[in-house]
Amino acid sequence: MLREIRQSTNNTARSQERVNFEVLLRGAEKLCQVYAVPGIPDKIQTLRRRHREILQSLLSVEEKVRQQQSLSDRRIKGLGDGEMGDAGELDIDAVSQDTAAFTLEDFQAEEDEIRELEARKKTLEDRISGIERDLGGLR
Repeated sequence: MLREIRQSTNNTARSQERVNFEVLLRGAEKLCQVYAVPGIPDKIQTLRRRHREILQSLLSVEEKVRQQQSLSDRRIKGLGDGEMGDAGELDIDAVSQDTAAFTLEDFQAEEDEIRELEARKKTLEDRISGIERDLGGLR
């Protein structure tokens, strides 16, 4: 386990990834087997569950953001070079003729949804940071 913790710490320094929670939680469980502290095993299980839920939710949000970004990129790419004006700017008249079904409000709604998903991702990342702080309190 010490080797796993060192690897996790070394990988963190190089790749800017987070410390492996599972390794830390297993270490905390082993410490609790030697030095019993009331309530800590329950807190470890709660942290493990919260981490799993947040990670799943974060992955879901990231996938939605990727899908929205891909859709947005395809729609923008679909506008083509024919819609560009003389100054290299987007010719709104040409776009509106070709994409009558997709309005400016649709673009705004997509952007709002992306912002909302990114805000939710930030919230989930903050919760993960809270778990890190909780783990720091177990040391």
